[in-house]
Amino acid sequence: DVIVDAIRRMIQSGHVKLVETMAEEIAAAALRDKRVKRVRVRVEKLDIIEGAVGVEIEREQSLEPPRPRRPFRGLPKNETQA
Repeated sequence: DVIVDAIRRMIQSGHVKLVETMAEEIAAAALRDKRVKRVRVRVEKLDIIEGAVGVEIEREQSLEPPRPRRPFRGLPKNETQA
């Protein structure tokens, strides 16, 4: 399975500091398959700290292609500022 293989590669690549990062990467891997319209991912830290919680996210395919982002060049100076 493509998604399972992607998760295995992530885990084998080394330690991930944040479960949020892992959840986002898993969701992104699933959404690369255009047949997947929506994904819900739950990641939990097991046996690390008693009572520790994980994270659950839900992501979906965008209907529009992503727009190119313009670089942020800062706010214009207000003429009243010296």
